[in-house]
Amino acid sequence: EYWGSAASQAQLSLDELNCNERLKRQINQASVLEAMAVAVVSHVCSGLGDTVSPQARGQLKNLAVNVHENCLIILDLICQRWVLVTETQTGDSHPAINLDILVRIKRYRGLHRGEHIMALRQHNDMISAGLL
Repeated sequence: EYWGSAASQAQLSLDELNCNERLKRQINQASVLEAMAVAVVSHVCSGLGDTVSPQARGQLKNLAVNVHENCLIILDLICQRWVLVTETQTGDSHPAINLDILVRIKRYRGLHRGEHIMALRQHNDMISAGLL
């Protein structure tokens, strides 16, 4: 279901994001690692999953958590860009994106400019280590 979904199509659109090469490299790596992690989790969890050891389940959980964190980091980057473009073009400082649900459950952390690269690198490294 994942491979033909909007999620996999959204990854392709990230290539068109106007950003510096270091950030683009981390975003591309995050996209590849997300696809690899989804494939590994899907393969291991196909069937009942009763043969998966508790240790392996913990590793799969950590893999999913780090992929999720990367998604939130990229979401923050896109939202910041959206607000900046909207303010520049329309002069309206009210964002058209509502992240209240993520804020309420304390899952949204706004990053400052330049922090996206470091956060993505950290999670990419953890995902890479989890896939080995």
